[in-house]
Amino acid sequence: MVRLSDLIKTREDRVETKSTTSVPPSSAPAASPDEPVVDVVAEQLLELRKNVEQALHETAALSAPDSHPESVLCRRAEQCVAALAEALLNDAPLSLGEAGQVAHDLVASLTQDKTLLTRALAPTQESSLIGNMVHTSIFATEIGLAIGYREDELAQLALAGLVHDIGMFRLPRPLVLRTGRWSSKQISIMQKHTQYGADAVKRAEPYAWLSDLILQEHERINGSGYPLGLKGMQIHEPAQVIGLADRFDALLRSRSWRKGMLPHEAVRVVLSTERHHFSTRVLKGFVRSITLYPPGTWVKLSTGAVGMVTSINPQHPLRPVVSLEKRGRRGDPQGYEDVVDLSLTPSLCINQTITPVQAYSTTTH
Repeated sequence: MVRLSDLIKTREDRVETKSTTSVPPSSAPAASPDEPVVDVVAEQLLELRKNVEQALHETAALSAPDSHPESVLCRRAEQCVAALAEALLNDAPLSLGEAGQVAHDLVASLTQDKTLLTRALAPTQESSLIGNMVHTSIFATEIGLAIGYREDELAQLALAGLVHDIGMFRLPRPLVLRTGRWSSKQISIMQKHTQYGADAVKRAEPYAWLSDLILQEHERINGSGYPLGLKGMQIHEPAQVIGLADRFDALLRSRSWRKGMLPHEAVRVVLSTERHHFSTRVLKGFVRSITLYPPGTWVKLSTGAVGMVTSINPQHPLRPVVSLEKRGRRGDPQGYEDVVDLSLTPSLCINQTITPVQAYSTTTH
């Protein structure tokens, strides 16, 4: 994945800010809340765009995994978000036509298979602002599919996910670059990003409808969200979907004070802590699309065999499809030798989830 060094890899989990403790003032130069992030950041964004464009023209020279269509699509999505961020930094009108096409392509890919979902769930992904916006789009689309959204609704949802945090690029540079937890004052400034983003897309016809979703993405049905403290049906359902997808991705990524969670761990946290924040319909969609064993989860079966979940059975969420690992004579992993659909093999079950390190250190097959 393409990263914006310094600026983006320091993105914080905004949903966890309620438990935030004060931190010493930053030694960075003071900046007003309304000061746009320019100078160095703008140069980084421009350089990112050039690098991505070059990479897209040199796909033949890329390694096999990175030359897959899904990898190219992710780069397109990141390039698109970077271009929008640069436009916002320069007070230029947002042109969302390419973002709309990328959103359509994301939906088409996720409708065919779950390769993009598996990539987004990868626990090795570093925390990044642009990466979060792409991942949120992918997770939101998956939830929308499970809820039963039409193709056009899914494309709108994917687009909203791609731009949901675009207002973050209007925050003061020292705040965006900051590592560690934020003070109450910094949180108050950070929460203005929803209004910045809503104002920016409101001027981007014919996409003005996005403004409500961006403004409401951090609202929660019990009234504990921001910026307006809306409750229940006051919050658009797509905004709830994006909010839940954003929250889930934040749990997967490492922060300066904690490690990122494995997918099944993040699912359990969502189900235990977010019941009063999102509607039952949205949470059910999340469970059906991600489940306790989302793609990319390593598991040990009742036979002792080790494998990785590759796809979900919506009707049997606890019995996914697992690719069993092939081992050499010395126990070293040598790819996958068999695929088992647990919904068709009642004699097998998942005994436990394991980490990738445990999977590769296991010698039992």
